[in-house]
Amino acid sequence: MKKIILPFLLMIFSFCLKSQKETIITGKSMLEFIDGVSLLYRTLPFDHTEFYRPSPISMPKENGLFMQRFFIESHQAGMISNQRIFISPGDSVFFVVDTINIDNQPRVIFRFSGKNAAHYNWGYMLDSVLGSAPPFFIRGNDITDYRKQILERRDKALDFLQTYRQKHMITDEFYNYAKASIKNEYILNLFNPIRFGQIEKNELPLDYFPEDLVPENDLARRYATTMRQKYFSGFNYWGMTQAEIDSFYRNLIYNFDGQKRAYLVSVLIGILADAASAHYQSLFFRIMGEVPKYVHDPRYLEFIDKALNFYTRIVNNPFPKEVLLNTLLKEYESNNIFTLQEVLQRYKGRPVYIGFWGSWCGPCLHVIRNSQQARTYLKEKGVALIYFANDREEAWRQASEREGITQSQYLLLDFDLLRSHLALRIWPTYMLLNAEHIIVERRAVLPLDDFFAEFKKMLERALTN
Repeated sequence: MKKIILPFLLMIFSFCLKSQKETIITGKSMLEFIDGVSLLYRTLPFDHTEFYRPSPISMPKENGLFMQRFFIESHQAGMISNQRIFISPGDSVFFVVDTINIDNQPRVIFRFSGKNAAHYNWGYMLDSVLGSAPPFFIRGNDITDYRKQILERRDKALDFLQTYRQKHMITDEFYNYAKASIKNEYILNLFNPIRFGQIEKNELPLDYFPEDLVPENDLARRYATTMRQKYFSGFNYWGMTQAEIDSFYRNLIYNFDGQKRAYLVSVLIGILADAASAHYQSLFFRIMGEVPKYVHDPRYLEFIDKALNFYTRIVNNPFPKEVLLNTLLKEYESNNIFTLQEVLQRYKGRPVYIGFWGSWCGPCLHVIRNSQQARTYLKEKGVALIYFANDREEAWRQASEREGITQSQYLLLDFDLLRSHLALRIWPTYMLLNAEHIIVERRAVLPLDDFFAEFKKMLERALTN
C-alpha cells in the first residue's frame, strides 16, 4: 500500500508546483551591523489585515551571505527591509547592502544584479530622485499650492519611469505596477489633508479632485488606502444601522463589477470583521453567503476566509479559558495581581466597557481627558468602566494619578495571549462586553465627548439586544 501512496503523493506535489517557479534571492552586506534581512511578499491589498498579517521571511547571514528560495506562481509586490521590490516567478537576483544619501540623510539600500534586477532597484532609485517625503499640507496654507506641488511630484516620477524604461530591461507587468504606484501615491496625497484633519472636505475648491481619480493595480503601492479614501470615506459602521450598512453593500454590488467589485466587497468584509460587532451579525453572515457570486480571486477568498474565522471567533463568544487564566493584571489601588477571570468576576452580571491605553500614547490621553459625558452615562447605565494599561509600571502609576483614573485601573503584566486573541494593535482601543462578559463591540465607539451621540447610540443598542 505504501508503495502505491508515495508515488501518488509525489505526483500531486509535482502538479501543485507545476505552475510555480523557484525564485532565488541572495546577497551580502558591506555594512557590518547588518546581520539579518527581512523579506516580505504576497501582502494582501487590504488595510484591515489584523486577522491576516503575513510574517516576514527571515534571511539570516550564513557564511557571510544571505539566501532565500521560494516558489511563487504570479508577480508579487514586496519589501526587502524598507525597500520596495517587484518579484517575478523564476527571478534569480543578488544584492549588496550599501548606503546612499537621500535628502542629505544616509539610507540603507539594496543594490541588485541578475535577472529582473531593475524591478528590485526601482524603489530606492525613485526615492533618490524625488526625495523620500512628499509635501505635507498644514492648515492655513494654500491648498491649491499644495495640489500643484504633489502634481509636480507625480509628473516628475512619471518622467523618471519613462527614462528608466528606456535604460533598463523591465517587463510590462512591472511597468504597469510602477505607473499605478505613482498614480496611487498622487491620489493618496490629494486625500491626505482631509485624512489628517488639516482641512474639511467642504472647504476644498470644486475642482480639487480630478475626474479620473481611480486607483489602479491591486498590487501597486497605496492601492488599498486610496480605494478606502475614494469609496469608503462615508462609511461609518459605528453610527449606521444594519439597513444602512446593507444599503452601502448593495451600492457596491450594483455600481461595480468584475475585479473591482470583488475587491470592494472584500474590503467591506474586512472592515466589518475587524470591528467584530454583534449588532450586524445576521447581515455579516448574509454577505458571507453571497461571496461566491462576486469574488473568485484566490487571494481575496483567502482574506475573506481569515476574516470570517476571526469574526466567528470573537463575536458572541466568551474569552477562552487559557486567556482568562493566563492574562495577569496588577490593580492600581491594592497592588495585587489578578487573572483576567478574577478581574471580570468582580463585575459579574454587569456590562463592562474596557479601555486599552498607555501613558506613552498621546491619543489615549486625549480620549481620557475628553470623556466626561461618556463616563457619566456609563455610570447611569450601570456599565463598569475599567482600564487595562500596556505600560511600564512607574509611568502607568504616574499617569493614572495625574489623569484621575486610579479606580478600576489595571496594568497588563502577561498580555500576549489576550493581545493575540483580540488581534490588538491600535491604541487606544475600547471594547464593550455584555452582562455575560461576551464581546459585543470589539472596536467600540471611543468615549470622546465629540462622539457622545454615537457612543450613546452604540451603548443603548448593545444593552437592548
